[in-house]
Amino acid sequence: MAIRAISEIAYIGVSETLRASVFSVRDPLFHDYLLGRLQHQKSEECLAVYLDRDGRYLKVEHFGIGTSTKFVLPLRQILQRALELGSSGFVLVHNHPSGCALPSESDRTTTAKVRITAESLDCPLVDHLIVANQAIYSMSYGKYLFKKEL
Repeated sequence: MAIRAISEIAYIGVSETLRASVFSVRDPLFHDYLLGRLQHQKSEECLAVYLDRDGRYLKVEHFGIGTSTKFVLPLRQILQRALELGSSGFVLVHNHPSGCALPSESDRTTTAKVRITAESLDCPLVDHLIVANQAIYSMSYGKYLFKKEL
């Protein structure tokens, strides 16, 4: 219980530091935050990182827990929250408890669906990151974010 409380305080502190920063998928502080929060989870979990019009962090929100191999993305909730916050874009983050950060076919299909839907609401998906072990895979750098098909 005490370790969990200390972890939450650390996450809050990092969140406050990130809030003053412009988002970068290569930001070491952001990597440390994601690895600390997701890499040891036994089930898939999803975070959304909301950005303001200048690309700065607005808020990081948790959107549930799946199983060890699957997570059903609550897209409506994620996009609704983006609109409520006045977000100008967002980053999806989820973990792979298997330890492999490479995207599955489901990850690629879901990313395309989210990207198209988010663009129609004028709140683009900036990246979709997968956390596993000590690795973070960027769907944007992997060129999956820009594919047009569903």
